[in-house]
Amino acid sequence: MVDDTPAVEDGILNSPQRWFALMALLGATFIGTISNNIVNVATPSIAIEFSVPISSAVWVSAGFALALATMMPLAGRLGDIFGSRRVFLIGLLVFSFASVLLAVSPNLPCAIFGRVLQGASGAPVLPCVMSTITRIFPKEHRGRAIGMWAAVNSSALALAPAIGGWVVDAVGWRAIFWLSAPAMIAVGVLVMILVPADKPLIKQKLDIPGIVYFTFTVVNLLAFVSLLERFSSRNIGWVAVVGFTFVICYQSTQKYLKNKNDSFINFELLNTAFKMNTLIASLQMVVLFSTTLLVPVYLVSGIGRSNSFAGGITATLAGLMLVGSIIAGRLSERISFSKLAFSGGCFILLGLTIMFLYIGVSIWLICGLSLCGIGISLIQTPSTVAITFSVKKSETGAAMGLFNMSRFIFGGLGATLASTFFDLGIVHNGETSVTSIISFRMGLLVPILASVGILILSLIQLSTWQSASVDQDEFAARPSTI
Repeated sequence: MVDDTPAVEDGILNSPQRWFALMALLGATFIGTISNNIVNVATPSIAIEFSVPISSAVWVSAGFALALATMMPLAGRLGDIFGSRRVFLIGLLVFSFASVLLAVSPNLPCAIFGRVLQGASGAPVLPCVMSTITRIFPKEHRGRAIGMWAAVNSSALALAPAIGGWVVDAVGWRAIFWLSAPAMIAVGVLVMILVPADKPLIKQKLDIPGIVYFTFTVVNLLAFVSLLERFSSRNIGWVAVVGFTFVICYQSTQKYLKNKNDSFINFELLNTAFKMNTLIASLQMVVLFSTTLLVPVYLVSGIGRSNSFAGGITATLAGLMLVGSIIAGRLSERISFSKLAFSGGCFILLGLTIMFLYIGVSIWLICGLSLCGIGISLIQTPSTVAITFSVKKSETGAAMGLFNMSRFIFGGLGATLASTFFDLGIVHNGETSVTSIISFRMGLLVPILASVGILILSLIQLSTWQSASVDQDEFAARPSTI
């Protein structure tokens, strides 16, 4: 049954009511981001306890990100149909259950399953938060609200490695999940109190066949890429079968969705601006996920530093993201996304280059991570603001679901690919401090290539914007959607 309780006329809340509601939403964002990134520091400990290589244990992190990404379009569409708050609260409840399951996992497959369930239940957080921000904030304040979201997200990124390192060293990695379960329940209570109920944005039945088509296609894509990462003569048959299956699924899904008026995914969303903004933001996530995985793995497994030390060093990146996100939120209201993305790409490439050249010196590692944090903040917030202005209000949930699905798929696969390169360096060169540096540099090639892609795409977008006319009545000094 759909809750028809009106929130506020036209959905816009008065100040300070909308800011209190935002605080409740940001609480869920904070806990979700902590839960996503805190496990990176624990990856070596999980690998040791379950007697598996790093490339296998990393699926405890990647499984969360990939499940989160796969389910985001469905979660966003469910929010459009049934109301964002309702879907949001159900997700928080299931997330808490998954946390308990993880805390008692007896083996790696069970831990991966728990993280996948956590990722799936955490999928409503991003699209529903963004949909609610779009609903309760006027356009002129939306950039600031999303800037605050990005700042909270960044602060969670900054704290996650440090908290994770301290918890793992003090009481073990399982305590991470014992803490996240009650935290999510507490946040859910705050959301129920402070965030007003919302009406459905669209009147539409749930497109079950479309969901099945779409989900099966995404799962096949992830399986195909995973097999490619481990390509050898032994799995060439599976690569061919899964690749062929993906092509068939993709064509069938596209044909079904295009020929159905009330389809699960509205292909009108996929305009040029949406696709370009999403791809740039997705490459930014490759940088974020792969870098925040490689640094602690190198410091702990490569040169034997403590989890706490690794967490503190890694927190540098997110700390600069925190500062940069607040500024970027304001800038996104006045400067085009393409200009901010190009500037961000330059900062990221410079930071990664410093890390590549001077990995053996902690001060240069901190410097490189700081530059990456600034660059990422110049892309993360503006890209999200640009997406909310490029689609209809009734399609915000689905659009944010697609946008974040792409970001997290790229991020999860980037982390997996970077860890695979790191492992290859260890296998071929032996496990010493010198070969760990070589392995780290091999893994760092993944975010470096992503940063180059950001620069190329933002330059293309800049040239497109300069030759395009922008609807000033709709965007008023906001060419960020081009």
